[in-house]
Amino acid sequence: VNANPAFETYLQEGTYSVYGSVTDSSSHYAYLGNQTITQGGAPLNLTADLAILAHGSVQYGNTTVTGTIPITFEKQGGGSYSVSTTSYGNYQAYLPAGSYTALISYPTTAKIGDHTRYVIYTANQALDPLSSAVTPLNVSRAWDNVTLSGSISGASSGVNWQFVAADDTAANTTFASSADSYS
Repeated sequence: VNANPAFETYLQEGTYSVYGSVTDSSSHYAYLGNQTITQGGAPLNLTADLAILAHGSVQYGNTTVTGTIPITFEKQGGGSYSVSTTSYGNYQAYLPAGSYTALISYPTTAKIGDHTRYVIYTANQALDPLSSAVTPLNVSRAWDNVTLSGSISGASSGVNWQFVAADDTAANTTFASSADSYS
């Protein structure tokens, strides 16, 4: 890379994951690694290496999962870089060569049978070594809630329900049901 961009910023002391990328003509270069920042420490002199375009889609079975899905690429030896997919479930990231783990944790809703349910898609997929070939990231899916059903006594007509989150792990919801049950 024929570039020498300088930077200055203010940080608290600590260890950081650092990502930097530069394009020179039509080539992409990137740096990814952990750096410990201390008061009075030496300036960082980082070298960007030729980057590999990691790209593909997020897959559940043989279906692309849509939505803006966060993906974190953890580099073996240190450093992580996060991207989000397009709304169509496609991702791309320029990363230096190496071995990575792609991590996904994506809570959303999905149509299961006739009902829309809360689910979470997860992945912990090794990319060893990272390849420029199209790579699907395969996720598993699990329930991300409790599917509740029940009844209320004494109601003679439809019931409007409202559940209000009382802590950070809950979600507000409202719905209507017949007088004797809900699902």
